[in-house]
Amino acid sequence: MDFSPRSQKIVSMLLESSDPVKEQALADALGLSKRTIQRELEAVDYGLRPYHLSLIRKKRVGVQIQGSVENKQALHKELKIDQDIDFTNIEERRRYLLLELLRDRTPQKLITFADRLGVSEATIASDLESLQDWLRQNHLEIIRRPGFGIVLEGKEVDYREAVNRFINENSEGFYSLDRFQRQELIEKSFSSPSHAGILSLLNKDTIIKVIDVLDAMDEPYFKRMTDNAYVALVIHIAISIDRIQKGGIAEPKKELNTDKKDLASLQLAKKIHKAMERAFQIQIPQVEISYLQVHIQGSKKDYSTSTMVDEYLNQVDDQQIQMVHRMIERFDSKYQYDLEQDDIFVRGLLIHLQPVLIRLQNHLNIFNPLLKDIQDQYPEVFAKCKEAAKVITEETGYEIQDEEIGYLAMHFGAALERLHEMKTYTRIVRIGVVCASGFGLARLMETNLRMILPDSVELVPLGTNDIDQASNIDFFVSSFDLNHPQLDSIRVNPLFTEDDISRIRKKIEEYSHVYKETSVQKGIGQMMNQIASTAISIKEMLANYRQFDLPADIHFDQLVEQLSKEMSGDAKAIAAKITSREKLSSQVIPELGICLLHCRTQSIQEPIVWVCQSSMGQFRHSSLSPSKAVVWMIAPEDEHIQIHLDVLGAISSAFVSSPAFLHTIQTGTKTTILMELERILQNYFYQIIDQKRRTA
Repeated sequence: MDFSPRSQKIVSMLLESSDPVKEQALADALGLSKRTIQRELEAVDYGLRPYHLSLIRKKRVGVQIQGSVENKQALHKELKIDQDIDFTNIEERRRYLLLELLRDRTPQKLITFADRLGVSEATIASDLESLQDWLRQNHLEIIRRPGFGIVLEGKEVDYREAVNRFINENSEGFYSLDRFQRQELIEKSFSSPSHAGILSLLNKDTIIKVIDVLDAMDEPYFKRMTDNAYVALVIHIAISIDRIQKGGIAEPKKELNTDKKDLASLQLAKKIHKAMERAFQIQIPQVEISYLQVHIQGSKKDYSTSTMVDEYLNQVDDQQIQMVHRMIERFDSKYQYDLEQDDIFVRGLLIHLQPVLIRLQNHLNIFNPLLKDIQDQYPEVFAKCKEAAKVITEETGYEIQDEEIGYLAMHFGAALERLHEMKTYTRIVRIGVVCASGFGLARLMETNLRMILPDSVELVPLGTNDIDQASNIDFFVSSFDLNHPQLDSIRVNPLFTEDDISRIRKKIEEYSHVYKETSVQKGIGQMMNQIASTAISIKEMLANYRQFDLPADIHFDQLVEQLSKEMSGDAKAIAAKITSREKLSSQVIPELGICLLHCRTQSIQEPIVWVCQSSMGQFRHSSLSPSKAVVWMIAPEDEHIQIHLDVLGAISSAFVSSPAFLHTIQTGTKTTILMELERILQNYFYQIIDQKRRTA
């Protein structure tokens, strides 16, 4: 932005007026002479050109800025950002300078920055020198040429990576967007005053279009990427397209460091390349495919199943295995043996290491939103991981960023926690997680707790009718009062506040050291019967699946009445049970965007799972808002009731543990939802078999 503070005030006045403003009126308002205003207007006219605006000056009429409303609004927004920055603050001033260097790669004069920021040229020169170290980490350099000005020099790909890094470091939360709510959150991020200047490096429409294109591709590979890795891919593509449209072409490298065995990433890069060319109607150079492949290979992935882990580990070479063992030894030799016996840790570290090497070899940045928390809360682990990371430096020659070390600390820290739990004598504490049916909200709460509490805790979902018959339960957790004075219970928020978790952990500590007799293991015959009954329950559930498209303004009671009538059993009894449950506490879960309606009844013979979606994408009536889907789950009260509850509970748990499943429930067709249900229930069935085998 080439406006001095004085020019900025003139431009602001002109933008805020719908009519021409006379030069004398500008002079009077700003306390300047008319001649000074005339000189400033010449500079204003030049400064408006990059914004596709022009200055119209008519005698006896006045001065007016001419151009589209959109361009005027964009300029007005930038002016406001500049005016809000405290340029006396050295950090704010230097961050602004860095932003301007990245935003505009044309030569700039020191005097221009000095006038704009209200400081001396010497101060600007000192500020620019202080930015050199940051830029050199991305292989860029500020070059000063007498009579020409200052300019940012370096390769196009390094410039793009520097833009990516700047956004990482200065727009807190942007890279942590939930991929399934990304469009709403991106809109919010671009409208945030704290992000406005930073995100001016990006084109919002380009980002949203990139997301739409990737959505339409529906690639399974994307589902294996962590949320922040997926958002980073979106930003990488958006920056590339924006730069190509502005003439910034990436230079070919003789050889990029990629995993030659990973052909899937190359094929995906080619698909993305073609899809973006079609969507943006531009020709994207072939070299961009290689950079896309590097970015994909360097992204963090979510290996959530053992099959995916095994597939990956089959490709790991001996050098990486040796590197991991050396890192463990360097971390702390006294823990070396125990850590190397932790299969979860070693496999996880091996999986993490490959994309780290790709990122280092190709100078890719990574953002760790938890870095500060890790450094503050686990300083010793972080310091030891910094030492362990030197093994990677010794092997590759690359220095490791703190962001990468933070992710290593998460792996090592989790392993140390498991080791501590193993070496501390405790017994299993059984917690009853209570809701009306035992498989609705109780399962969601159970899933949340399972991700927080240690393996030494057994969580048992229970309905209110099961409490009296429940055996070997140490204490109960519920979102409403149980009204059982003789029971030890904690009332909690269904999504668990920090205070809730603290109280639960305290109870666990109390009970974990209290001796208690354990039950006798079950016979093989009974286990086989349970496995067979589980298979039948799953088969019936999938066979009975139905889907409904309902009006957006339907009321809770109307929906319950309509679905109850679709049941083969006593409609009034089922509706009464659902409505009674709603009175205990709302079954709408705003954080997940679903309404979970559930009960158990003797009037049906087979378990039911149905999904209702709104024709408008979201239910609007206050009794169901902001649900994007209503899930209807009914369990028959027969001899296999506990098995039905467990199977239905596995579905409830998946709403929390699998964002892909939740998104499909909210937006998918009958076919895609059935496919996801089959996947969830198949995984659950295999877990049951494995669990029975281990306890036999």
